[in-house]
Amino acid sequence: MPVRSTRLSVVVPVLLGLAVGVHSATASAEQPAPMAPVTAPPSAAPATVPGAPPPAPVAPDQTTAAPPETAASPQTTMGNTVSAFAALGYSYGFSTALGVGARYQITLVPKGFLHHLPPQMHDEFALEPGFDYFHASYGFGAGYSWDYNEYTPLVGALWNIWINDNLAVYPKLDVGFRIASWSESTNGMSVNTGHADLFPLYFQAAAGIAYRLGIVSLRAEVGWEALRAGVGVTL
Repeated sequence: MPVRSTRLSVVVPVLLGLAVGVHSATASAEQPAPMAPVTAPPSAAPATVPGAPPPAPVAPDQTTAAPPETAASPQTTMGNTVSAFAALGYSYGFSTALGVGARYQITLVPKGFLHHLPPQMHDEFALEPGFDYFHASYGFGAGYSWDYNEYTPLVGALWNIWINDNLAVYPKLDVGFRIASWSESTNGMSVNTGHADLFPLYFQAAAGIAYRLGIVSLRAEVGWEALRAGVGVTL
């Protein structure tokens, strides 16, 4: 029996080793494999080519409309204004002349020349053609009188400086052509008439003021030959 015992001592360890190996392999197969971490795919960046121009900027969304611009309020003006004046002339020798006149104002430079005024102020440059009529009388002794009449078509240049929407002040220069005549009378009867022998060019510098009340303007001017007060209406 010694041969059989020897075979058993060899076979038993081999079988035990195979059993242990099969059991280890089975246990390893039953354990779950570890999961790989999930990561977000990287954002796709535009490929750039060396030396290529940069991509064009994306236009903004045009669906949102820009807010409408607020229209600026119109500025007060004396343009297109017809004015009538009563006048007092104090350069007619021994007498004071009474007169009437009319003007029509035409704005040439509506935005003026002063561009740094406070917001409530503005200026404008204008021409004002029109005419004047003056009458002066001189009395000498009983029943004798000498009458003088002057008709003057003229044009004025003025610079309106508006202090606010109602009040303006202005310097003014009038140039015109005087057509004058005279007559003598005794006891109401004309005895002599003629054209006045005087320099026909009329020239006067003046300063004025205008106050707007809607389309109506109250005006006054003082110059070295006459004082005027009147009313204007903007057409």
